[in-house]
Amino acid sequence: AVRLAWAAPNDAAHLREAYRYTLSRDGAVLAVVDGTPPFSFVDAACEADSVCTYRVVAANEVGSGAAVELEATPGEPGARCLSAGKGGHTCVAFANGEPLCFGDGAFGQLGLGSAVDSLGSIAGELGSLDANLAVAGGTEDVVQIAAGDTHSCALLASGLVACWGDGGHGKLGNGNGTALVADAAQARAVAVGAAVAGGTDRISAVGTGAEFSCALSLLGRLYCWGRGNLLGRDSSTSVGAAVSDLGSLAAIQFGADAAGVVQMAVGTAHTCALFTNGRVKCFGDGGDG
Repeated sequence: AVRLAWAAPNDAAHLREAYRYTLSRDGAVLAVVDGTPPFSFVDAACEADSVCTYRVVAANEVGSGAAVELEATPGEPGARCLSAGKGGHTCVAFANGEPLCFGDGAFGQLGLGSAVDSLGSIAGELGSLDANLAVAGGTEDVVQIAAGDTHSCALLASGLVACWGDGGHGKLGNGNGTALVADAAQARAVAVGAAVAGGTDRISAVGTGAEFSCALSLLGRLYCWGRGNLLGRDSSTSVGAAVSDLGSLAAIQFGADAAGVVQMAVGTAHTCALFTNGRVKCFGDGGDG
């Protein structure tokens, strides 16, 4: 998808009045807009790696006067996924597969290669950035992103998961212990869960808490790693610091009355799961009910 914008040229001020603007791509009309420019439009059908040619024609609404051709300028692609962190940062995954994080970066959670105090506090600062963090080497598109407290995780097009930022409690799941990873390009892409690693399932969503991370599979399996007492299993041992932790990770067992998980909601220190039978179960910190 691409976002387009157009405005009347400076030397044709009369077109700023009540005119009709027709936007087309390769001869096919995409939008007809009445009013005063500037206007914007998101073309979801144009693939990020395609060359799409656009044309805008402005004409008097009553049909008098000659039509004037203007230029539609492709801009940044529209956002596919937005995640506001538990701490002070935000991450966006754009429709072309490129991610961007901004806000508090003191623990490397922005993935820029080093810890930074903040990003985005200066007007226009984000507009000058290259959106592509090249997660895990940049060979795959990011299809979903999750901002935690001091770390971030991305779901790649292959179904692998890559996390960066503060590695405390093994919440990055990269087998590097608790080490900080400040460069998203150096994040390790891993298969989460024994069934996923074995090729019989696939991760479809990721979520991040303050000290742990979770992933949901297409077949309704929920996996969490990081701080031990928040992971929905009868153990206080943290998971994710060892190389083999995530590849051999078993799905959380919710009991016979809970069918497959269809949605997860990950909070700061607890997680809730919605099941196909409509039931909801939560685990983690039970403070305040």
